[in-house]
Amino acid sequence: MNFKVLALGALLGFAVAVVPSCGASKCSVANCKGCCSTDGKCVADPNNGNNTSCGTQGNSCVDCAKTNQVCNKSTYQCGVTGTGGDQDSGVTCGGCLLAGSGLCYETPSFSNCGTGGAMCKSCNQGEYCNNGVCGAPDSGVVPGSIGEPCTIDSECTSVPMETGYQAFCKKTTAPGGSVFKGGYCTRRCLGAAACGATSTGNVCAYGLGGYGEIENICVKSCATTPCRDGYSCLNFGSASAPRPACWIVQGDGGLPDAYDAGPGNPNAAGGACTNDLQCGNNDFLGCIPEVLSDGGLTGVPGGQCYGDCTLSLEDNWCGDGGSCLPYAFQGGPRGPLILFQCGQDCNPAAGAPATCRAGFLCQPYSNNPMFGTCTADCRPNPTAVCGGATCDTTGFCK
Repeated sequence: MNFKVLALGALLGFAVAVVPSCGASKCSVANCKGCCSTDGKCVADPNNGNNTSCGTQGNSCVDCAKTNQVCNKSTYQCGVTGTGGDQDSGVTCGGCLLAGSGLCYETPSFSNCGTGGAMCKSCNQGEYCNNGVCGAPDSGVVPGSIGEPCTIDSECTSVPMETGYQAFCKKTTAPGGSVFKGGYCTRRCLGAAACGATSTGNVCAYGLGGYGEIENICVKSCATTPCRDGYSCLNFGSASAPRPACWIVQGDGGLPDAYDAGPGNPNAAGGACTNDLQCGNNDFLGCIPEVLSDGGLTGVPGGQCYGDCTLSLEDNWCGDGGSCLPYAFQGGPRGPLILFQCGQDCNPAAGAPATCRAGFLCQPYSNNPMFGTCTADCRPNPTAVCGGATCDTTGFCK
């Protein structure tokens, strides 16, 4: 599989409404506030604070008990107890002990800095926690900025933000589970401007689903400074317009393994259906039926198969005549989430509905007059098809 990483440059197609899920969706950061179990299910509060299922924000659940650790129910991270703790696991802390809980933070950070089992301390403004000792930052390094180490979201204090969005500390790829060594401060983005001033060279990357990461996030530039341990400087641009930035590497220096999105299905790209099984045996495939179980109408004549190809990124996964296309969806407090959806190809120039089945129109994708996807004509049932948007006189939601 090719390493599909895209720097967001052109305007994406914006979905009017999230495609309804008529079947079980695989656990991910998009649908789980707790952690994701090995069988793809969401472990919700309070069970995501158990020692055997510790985690939050759609990251993979961690079994703290395997390493004689306990789950901190405030941060949902594994740690060991020491002086002042309510348990004694007998595990030596190589980092520092958090005051009050006695939990061990093995990876020192700006607000929890220390080593050798000493009590954690918070570094002063302008300092940097280097190997457990507060001091002046390395040249060009701003603590809490994009790509810098962290243990909790609140440590990412220098990530450029906008009203309504949240900076966060990325621990693992979701749902892939590859580890961001030492944590990785970042935010969601729709363009490089959200990742800092032009001079920083930081990149807004999406299309990382092939390696188990569905979020569109800012990644740290390595054009002038090297990447820290656990990361490698990769080109997120092109040969003629390089955009070097730091991304995860494994212990052997290789990239994370490709994520197995399972088999696609020829019917995934807009085929007619009445139930999910007609669209394929995969959690990422489903059916929007014409008639719901309660008798309500969806406005989709004959039903329509859909496929979330975010973790595949391959057109052939969507079946014959299908394309895997990015759309921006409302993603909650972290901001818009770019997900890839299977679309049934059509040519707007050929005239609609001739290139789509009855009841569907060929809508140009991102204002491209030569390429489109088949969407339900909204005029027979404007509310069901368009939700809060408006159905125009030509049959498209605006």
